[in-house]
Amino acid sequence: PSIKPPSEDAPSVTVIDSGISSGHPLLNEAIGEAISVPDSIGAFDDEHGHGTAMGGLALYGDISACLTTKLFTQRLRIFSARVLNSK
Repeated sequence: PSIKPPSEDAPSVTVIDSGISSGHPLLNEAIGEAISVPDSIGAFDDEHGHGTAMGGLALYGDISACLTTKLFTQRLRIFSARVLNSK
């Protein structure tokens, strides 16, 4: 699908969850900063997929409509805080 990155002055949203998959092709252009809190839980990458899914919903809203129109417009910049460990 055609993916339009967010504008430089796009509003931002922070997803506090299981992290975010920074290499995800539908999300990577919109990711601002991603961290782990605390640092001791490791890298910010999402091991479970939930935080990545929530980031996608925040970014695109109705994913079914995006799939139907084949148009994915990123209107937000996503910041991520991974707060869950693997347990």
